[in-house]
Amino acid sequence: MAVVPQKEKNMSNEKTNTPKVCVTLNLPTRIPLLIQTAQAIEAAMSAAKATFPSPTPTMAQFSADIAALNAAEPVVLTRAKGAAQTRNVRLAIVRSDLGSLRACVQLVADNDPANAAAIAKAAGMGVRKPSSFSKPPLAATPVASTSGAVRVMAKAVSSRQSNDWQCSTDGGKTWIDEPATMQAKTTITGLTPATVVLVRHRAVTKNGVEAWSDPVSVLVH
Repeated sequence: MAVVPQKEKNMSNEKTNTPKVCVTLNLPTRIPLLIQTAQAIEAAMSAAKATFPSPTPTMAQFSADIAALNAAEPVVLTRAKGAAQTRNVRLAIVRSDLGSLRACVQLVADNDPANAAAIAKAAGMGVRKPSSFSKPPLAATPVASTSGAVRVMAKAVSSRQSNDWQCSTDGGKTWIDEPATMQAKTTITGLTPATVVLVRHRAVTKNGVEAWSDPVSVLVH
């Protein structure tokens, strides 16, 4: 886990005239197209390894996960027993990989806001400028009054839902379960100050368990 130097930390808190650029994946819903998108991102990030020297997962692992999904997808058409379940497991892995890589690219972009759009493009991803009138799907901020605490808020998808939360202190390699809540918000405590953590959320509704959200990064105070 990289510790942010004090000078860099102070600079990140300074207000600038450059609006923050949010890195997006814009994933298609059809699985063959999603595989193509993942392959394009893998190729782009591999070509730009100087910009993304230590992505999580590694490009080798990401490529292997894409290949596993690509091999499982046509088997589903044969209606072989268990083929759809196998494909869905591999699809979830690739989606998780993509979310972690988006978070990695977002960190690089946040450290160079003037070139954030070019950084996202180099990774094969898109960008959007968040509207001040719309609530983001997931937001995490340090709690100013409590060291080592982060407040997380998610956009509710249903009037009646429970909410699962996870955080990662190693760039998305492993995820730690946090207590579930009935409200779409929580506070995670006991984190190490001056480190960057990733946080993600999923809703549980009467229709079932939603997919994990794209992770968001936050610098712990």
